[in-house]
Amino acid sequence: MYDATGAMMMPRFFLGRYIALDFSLEQQGKNNGFTLTELMVGVAIAGVVIASLGFALVTLMGIDQTSQSDGDRRVEIDRTLSYLSNDIRQARSVNLPTGYTVNPTACATNTPVLHLRNPDNTNTVYYIRDISGCNNIVWLKPNMIYRVQRTTGGLDLPDPPHAIPNNVGNEIMDAVQPPTTAFTCPSGEQAGANGFYVCLENSRSLTIHLFGRGSQGQTMPVQSTRVAVRGS
Repeated sequence: MYDATGAMMMPRFFLGRYIALDFSLEQQGKNNGFTLTELMVGVAIAGVVIASLGFALVTLMGIDQTSQSDGDRRVEIDRTLSYLSNDIRQARSVNLPTGYTVNPTACATNTPVLHLRNPDNTNTVYYIRDISGCNNIVWLKPNMIYRVQRTTGGLDLPDPPHAIPNNVGNEIMDAVQPPTTAFTCPSGEQAGANGFYVCLENSRSLTIHLFGRGSQGQTMPVQSTRVAVRGS
């Protein structure tokens, strides 16, 4: 179709379709991308989500590390109980440490806990040392367990009464901690202090109770074992 000047005229049908298509393309162009405000809001939300996830991850890692540390401590206490049990089984008799004392150090006090009479008539004494007042030490506070069988000069530990020098013996375990409430033996005679206790049933059997210090400084639940003498 042509107008009066001879120029081609677009049919109304095609003209309407062209206008509609042009409007649609214009609208699509307007909808592509985000405004600066929308981007800033999105970044802020993403930051909050990432921070929350990071905090949760750090918390979970801390809980896992605490659980692992406390688990390692329980294993160490089990090993100590096993060591004590083996020593006791080989003894001839078990006794309260009556008559034995351990000389204090400049920063620590010592409490005898258990006396073993060995088959060869030698003596072994276990005691607990309070190191809470000591500085610049490699051991974990507040208390340690020691074992003594030889005294100064490598001589056998004498029968009681006897004051044991503070520089003899072997370290068995550190990070022993007293319970939050006073410990009392359910039966038998009691000896010990500061997280290391024995309940003596008779001269041939006893129960050992140990309390350890947890990774957060808390007193861990007691771990115990009952042991009978096998020696004669």
